[in-house]
Amino acid sequence: MRRAHLHPAYWKTLARLRLGFQTHIAVESDALRFIDYPFQPSCVFPTGIVHRNAIGEVNPDTPNQVRLVSGEILFVFHSDQGALLEFAGRHGVPVRKRASIWCELLEPFLDTWQDQATIDRQFARLAECGLSREQVTAWREEVTIAMVAFNFGSMLWEWTQLDLHDVLMAQRARLSRKAFADFYVRAMALAALDPVV
Repeated sequence: MRRAHLHPAYWKTLARLRLGFQTHIAVESDALRFIDYPFQPSCVFPTGIVHRNAIGEVNPDTPNQVRLVSGEILFVFHSDQGALLEFAGRHGVPVRKRASIWCELLEPFLDTWQDQATIDRQFARLAECGLSREQVTAWREEVTIAMVAFNFGSMLWEWTQLDLHDVLMAQRARLSRKAFADFYVRAMALAALDPVV
């Protein structure tokens, strides 16, 4: 990870990286309209509607997540949280808190340091979700260049939490459109394993 900045893909990623996320939702009776959604593989890119019957649950967090029955996860930021939760309550959408596998996977890319006991507990939690150490290492190696550019090259210096949205923003800047579409599907499939807490 320390030498990621020496890789040519690091500089390409950094040049293409856009940290601003301006998407919003609008509530339309039994549907949510997503406006200016950033991820091209998404069913709502760039602006689209998701009806109540396509929504499996809502996860309040930062950012909030709308989990679709199809397995895709859509992001809703804090400014629209009230509208999202009101929509969920009115339409009987389950609201659940989930732990994030991606937050655990991206821990090494935070601007912080962990002792070995903390790292071992992290591997144990990921193992409970079905990920071996080899799989964890493979995921981390796959996103290293993008995440180093995202958190350190951009001077974000996040030290508390990086999540699925962050890795998608980073990989979107690094990968070709086709490669990102593949990563998007695999990242969503992994996030589907997020345990309810």
